[in-house]
Amino acid sequence: MFIQNIYLVASAALVALSQALPTTPAAASTPVGACGQDDQICVTDALLFDSTLDQFLALRSQNYKSPPLSYESDGCSVPREFVEWLGLINKDRPYNRYNFLNACFRHDFAYENYKRQKRFTKTNKKPIDNKFKEDLVNGCRAQFANPSTVQPAGATLEECEKTANTYYLGVAIYFGGIQGEKIQFDAE
Repeated sequence: MFIQNIYLVASAALVALSQALPTTPAAASTPVGACGQDDQICVTDALLFDSTLDQFLALRSQNYKSPPLSYESDGCSVPREFVEWLGLINKDRPYNRYNFLNACFRHDFAYENYKRQKRFTKTNKKPIDNKFKEDLVNGCRAQFANPSTVQPAGATLEECEKTANTYYLGVAIYFGGIQGEKIQFDAE
């Protein structure tokens, strides 16, 4: 009887402790660890603005807090006109030289979850798009950080950053409702 009581007390303590901790070890080492258990807005913003892209990708691969958070993505959404104008074959990896897919994953995460949380406003769109540009440019700089890394033929940091800026302008202008698809914004 004594051993059964110890077992029950220990089991109850473990359950309480596990509910108080972040749900994954990766989450504990990121800014999302500071968010409340059910605070979707805090987790979304921490994954978007306070986490590195690598931290975001690690939690995305585990579907952290999904649902209610969505990690759905169609990769880099480049309008047909841009694809033709830029001469792209692979929109996620422009000119088969630069990998923009991970930045697009986080950008899609932001748009999708801000829409679900009814806070996708013109005011909120701008910092989301700025973070996208930052992720793209950081990806370019990381690709060229080690001079001994063999780069694809014709790849340069300058071209990568210019292409990153073109992708950024595409979301800032084209998907800003100025051209093409109209975006439904939530009330400010």
